[in-house]
Amino acid sequence: MKNYKRGLQAGAFVIVATGTLKTYDPPFNRPNWVFWRAVAKACLVYCVGLVFLVFQEHNDARQLMKHLYPELGQPITKDMHTYDDNCELEWAHIWDNLDHYYAAHLINWFLAALIVRDPYILHFWSIYDEIIGNHPPSIDHE
Repeated sequence: MKNYKRGLQAGAFVIVATGTLKTYDPPFNRPNWVFWRAVAKACLVYCVGLVFLVFQEHNDARQLMKHLYPELGQPITKDMHTYDDNCELEWAHIWDNLDHYYAAHLINWFLAALIVRDPYILHFWSIYDEIIGNHPPSIDHE
């Protein structure tokens, strides 16, 4: 791992930048405001972890993810379902691929519609979300 120093520096920068922000009262106060501050700090830890991961080489990031999920890195067999098995546009093929990811996207869209309440921004955000989801950003330091 060559880029761990840059990843740690970027993570420290995120923590310092977050520390400079004025802390407001949390939006929720039930069950307790301490709980919501703990949730906010857990989100900060997750964000710093993602920033660290972005600064790593592709192979190093994959090796780090194998520590969290040991089932990663296994070769794909013919028994495993992949979404590029059959790329023909047929209803049977579309119906076979409707699974929990489709339900998650649909629920996400409805919840975003409740928050955004503007069809143009909502459609832009949906397209943007798909672009970001299908093409993750990476930073190569060579």
